[in-house]
Amino acid sequence: MGLGFQVLAAARASREGKDLDEINSILNYLKLTSGIVFAAPHIEYLRRGGRISHIQYFFASALNLIPIMEIKSSPIKPVERIRHSKEVIPHLLDLVSKRLEKEKPVRLAVVHADAESQAWELTKDVRQRFAPDELITSELTPVLGIHVGPDALGLAYSSGY
Repeated sequence: MGLGFQVLAAARASREGKDLDEINSILNYLKLTSGIVFAAPHIEYLRRGGRISHIQYFFASALNLIPIMEIKSSPIKPVERIRHSKEVIPHLLDLVSKRLEKEKPVRLAVVHADAESQAWELTKDVRQRFAPDELITSELTPVLGIHVGPDALGLAYSSGY
């Protein structure tokens, strides 16, 4: 959805009659204000996909850590590590809040891999906290789901158009 928000913005701008240079300018800005933060509680999928090393996997699994990662116009990078699944939603909300500070309009998407109840809980919390201009809830594609594993939960964000 990080890229999806850019596609939707380009379509909106085109429908409004903006020329190619204006649309390109909008997209360049959205690259800076869009991203996704997500939690992957089953880290063996991250290890299998080469996203974390065997040593990182060993320590994270020994300490029961859940990584929170981010994709923002660059490769996936770890942002935080938390110890309890009940901390996932508050941490995702706080991270996105920091990234969208004073930004308008706000467009958000809750994405999940076989974590429907958590996704609906996050959707409810997103509505209350952000009152977004657009909110989408979606299941991850199998291609992405295989890299993060079941119960992965994320929040894609975009602002500026």
